[in-house]
Amino acid sequence: MPRKAHIVKREIVPDPMHQSTLVSKFVNCMMYGGKKSTAQGILYGAMTIIEKKTSDDARSAARPASPSRRSRTAQSEASVGQADR
Repeated sequence: MPRKAHIVKREIVPDPMHQSTLVSKFVNCMMYGGKKSTAQGILYGAMTIIEKKTSDDARSAARPASPSRRSRTAQSEASVGQADR
């Protein structure tokens, strides 16, 4: 943490294939050892399988699972469950 300079937040670049920052964030979280292209390949493969099985857009299927979409009670129940571990 620098003492003098103010840290500027970086802008998250949207994913090149789906034009979504949510997909880009997921790839960055899934990335291990700097292997971004490997993480993208795994995610894109999973999304094509979801699209084939559900005949629906994979991004819309994954959107309700994102933590920002959960209700306040679901978040508090999840935090209570984690405290017991």
